[in-house]
Amino acid sequence: MPNGQTLSEPEVEELGPKLAFKEFDLYTTRLGRALNDDIETFLFGKIDKSGADAVRGWIAGDPVKIHRRFQDFFAYMDAQKLRTPKGLDWILKHYQGLPQMDLMAQMQALRQMHCTMWSEGVREIVSAAKSPVKFLVSDHPVTIYHPKLSPDATECQYPGDPGVELVGSQTLFALDANHCLILTNFEYAEDPEEAALLSRRTNARFRGDSMARTDAFIRSRELSEAEVHAINLVLKSRARKYVASSNPAWLYPEQHCTLPWERIAEILLPRSDLWRFGGEIYIGYKDGTSAYRDKFGRTSKAHEFLTKPPQMEDPTADAPCGCGGGIAFRDCCANVAPQRRPSWRVMSIRERNLALVGGINRILRLDEDQTTWLDVRRRLSDDHVRQIHELYAALWPTDTRLIELLPSPQSKRSRALYLGMMDARTLSTNVTAMLAYMDELVLVHPFVNANGVRPEFSPIHHPEQFRDQTLRNVFLLMVLEPEIRAGRIHLVPDPLDYDVGFRNEIMAITERTGHNVKLGPIDKKLAQALSRDEMKRAIMRLPPAKMKAYIQQHLPEGPERLADADIDSVVRLWKREVEEDPLALLDQPLSSGERGEFKIMKGFARETGLYVATLTGSLVYTDSDTQWARLHETDGIHRYEPDPAASEAVHYLDSLHIKVPMLTYHHQVEPLGASGIRALLRSVAVALRAGVALDVDAWAIAQEVPSSEEEGLLIRKLQSSVPRNGFQHTDVSRLVLMFGRQEDVPPVRLALFLEPVSQPG
Repeated sequence: MPNGQTLSEPEVEELGPKLAFKEFDLYTTRLGRALNDDIETFLFGKIDKSGADAVRGWIAGDPVKIHRRFQDFFAYMDAQKLRTPKGLDWILKHYQGLPQMDLMAQMQALRQMHCTMWSEGVREIVSAAKSPVKFLVSDHPVTIYHPKLSPDATECQYPGDPGVELVGSQTLFALDANHCLILTNFEYAEDPEEAALLSRRTNARFRGDSMARTDAFIRSRELSEAEVHAINLVLKSRARKYVASSNPAWLYPEQHCTLPWERIAEILLPRSDLWRFGGEIYIGYKDGTSAYRDKFGRTSKAHEFLTKPPQMEDPTADAPCGCGGGIAFRDCCANVAPQRRPSWRVMSIRERNLALVGGINRILRLDEDQTTWLDVRRRLSDDHVRQIHELYAALWPTDTRLIELLPSPQSKRSRALYLGMMDARTLSTNVTAMLAYMDELVLVHPFVNANGVRPEFSPIHHPEQFRDQTLRNVFLLMVLEPEIRAGRIHLVPDPLDYDVGFRNEIMAITERTGHNVKLGPIDKKLAQALSRDEMKRAIMRLPPAKMKAYIQQHLPEGPERLADADIDSVVRLWKREVEEDPLALLDQPLSSGERGEFKIMKGFARETGLYVATLTGSLVYTDSDTQWARLHETDGIHRYEPDPAASEAVHYLDSLHIKVPMLTYHHQVEPLGASGIRALLRSVAVALRAGVALDVDAWAIAQEVPSSEEEGLLIRKLQSSVPRNGFQHTDVSRLVLMFGRQEDVPPVRLALFLEPVSQPG
């Protein structure tokens, strides 16, 4: 039983259908003294009605009713998995507890999360009509079986079940006493001997469109009594508390089935007619456009060049890790369970970024010795911009599953996600400077993904509007390339740019929480400074005659007005400055009449940043007072109370200052005290993530604060935050559950704010 009790003689009770599995006020919400059961009446009432009709069609094999009620059937099945007491306990576990009202809201937000993968599976309906034993029904009727995960496995402890996204998972659903539906992932059914049963199935996702043949079924198998007992054993093993049948003798399948757990797979696997499933689908529309789906629901063939040769066994400890992260296996995936590692079958984030670097080098001829950065700025063309973004879109297609690529949390290294805006102009102070203090950084990718924007805003269709921004992004990528290659920087594309399901979730969150975000004073000051810089760069790119006319137009009248000769000197000075500026194109900017130029600063939204940080085991850091304030906003459920166990560590961290370069993009010489601060931050980050005590006595860090003139560096004061239960947020928990992992994933425990002490003049 879920409460740990063991009943030596389970009770058998004779009840009618209306009394079996009855639970009072399971979906009732309360507002003051008023009780509300609208969820039961209006939501599940409709689902049950359409679902019952669909189930009858599936039992009868009625092709018309199956087709018309295809989606209704899977919606009903998904409700039967999530709305049971066990299903609700499963939700509560992943959200670390919720009040009843919020539990009901999250249950509805998660609805139909399994339908996409179920609809793409092999559908077999087996029959017990010729067996004297019939199928059981349980209080958790949608049952997941996995041959490698027996009921006593960690993943199967109440209220857990094997994830439907695993290759070897099969879903069982008894339609009535004589019919049971078995859903099997296609790659498992196709090759059960070679399938990696504990890995995620190809294109596993809990949100997204799909396409399936509604007439594809296997329904020719008549089961023996022994086979029905074996299926009943699986159904009973995943029940919460109760199972039922019309014959008391059928309630004890364990007395009749002696097969080892793994051998039951031989009964559940389909044996024939697999030709009905798989294949490719091409769709044509009236407007002349087309679409494509392969047997796993992928919408493109990008995987054909993103797939890596299979690695059949783990590399040696010192060899590069198979995930492509760029560090030795012993320091990367050696201590990570195979099912939790990044995919070893497709190009990693690092490998895709290096492929982008290599492609840009060829497109811009940077791989030729005689090509300088000045040459690139002079001859950057629309065709160059188009080719670069076509390559980027190919590396990050719309069917990318980010969870398969994100680096696993580290137990020996510190990793930090930057929750701020990525811009080449602030790269040295906000990004490369932190490499002296952190082992790894996770950053949002600066490039626009043409797969996720309309043609009128696409760098592929209108490259002339993106030339200036492309130059800056290429410069940023080239600066970071050595650290990307070393596995220290992970440039992660924002999933909003290509994942429609994720984008819809974020848009729904934004609609619910409001669009108004008030900038803090630090961000206002930075925005104004960058705006002035943008304006000055645009003026400096004008032809000399236009630049002179602009200066004359904006000069004040009076005796102090500059003479023409002085204005000519300013024009010549600005032209020299723009030629020396590595971030400036050397041609005239597009005017608003020519559609203008796009200026884009990419940054993770709060929810997306916490989602990526949670899955990568990162702390978060920011120089944005707006983001810092938003991190500590309550969602109405979780309060951000300081963790008293970390108070001494917070006090210690808050006394530290770090030095960041103002004029260079890398530390030429590591700042004084950086190695000690790096060791301290690593110690704190690793301890907080592991949930172990912080050893404050072991820290020996120099805390002297140098002046801002020293070494030409700027000073940033650390401000740290360690909430009692981490940076929990219901929306982030849902994103992690639906677009991440279904096992326990601890929330972000540590955040750092880089508070300015000295600023450039």
